[in-house]
Order: sequence, then C-alpha cells, then structure tokens
Amino acid sequence: MLALGTAGIALAGTSPAQYRAQATTICKGTSAKLAKVKSPQVPKDVNPFLKAAVPIFQEQHDKLGKLTPPKIYKFLHKKVLTLEQEQIDGLKDVISKVDKGGDPKKTFTAAEGKLGPIADAETAAWKKLRVPACANL
Repeated sequence: MLALGTAGIALAGTSPAQYRAQATTICKGTSAKLAKVKSPQVPKDVNPFLKAAVPIFQEQHDKLGKLTPPKIYKFLHKKVLTLEQEQIDGLKDVISKVDKGGDPKKTFTAAEGKLGPIADAETAAWKKLRVPACANL
C-alpha cells in the first residue's frame, strides 16, 4: 500500500518546490543570455538590442510553457505566460515600428506606458509564485 501511495504522489505532478526550481533555472538562463547582449547606449541602439533580446524572452516563455505547475500554481503560471507574451508582442511591435521609420526613443517611450503595468503584474505574479529569478527579469 505504501508503494502505491508513494507512486501516486510521484504521478500527481510537480511539487511547488520542483516547479520553483525549474522556473528558476529557466529564468537564470535567460538572465545569463541577456547579460551577453549589449545594452543600448543611445536611442538608435534600442532596436538592435530588442532584436537580440526578444528571441531570448520568447525562448524563456516557450520553456516555461512546457512546465507542469502544481495544481495550486496553475492559475498564476498561466497568468505569467499570458503577461510575458503580451510584453513580447509589445516589443515586437516596437521593433516593427522602428524598422518602418519610427523614432526609436518616442516609440519605446510610448510602449513603456503600455508595457510597464503588464511587467509590474508579471513581477507580482512571480513573487506570489516565489520565483525571484523570474520576478527580477
């Protein structure tokens, strides 16, 4: 009976600690990759920076999407994935607008007004999930 009970626990899914460890590994990997991308020094550097950073964020999103959160984290996990994708899409929009001749500084500043609250909501969700490595990105 004990063996069956233990097997049932193993089959029940990821524990909160396992989920947090997996998400932490993914987000730390993202941070390491982003650290290698040259930060923009002037407005014209923003678009090349975003073109390098967005695929890194998309990769993170895709990896996080493959995690199986424990039942108690499913809602927040889905929420952070949705918020991350909204930000990625917003950054892709910035890239597109600048590629079409938009002023980099004005375009990015306008996007920050929309994306800032989304980023804040994502950070809050990661904090509730207790995954600081993802909250601090």
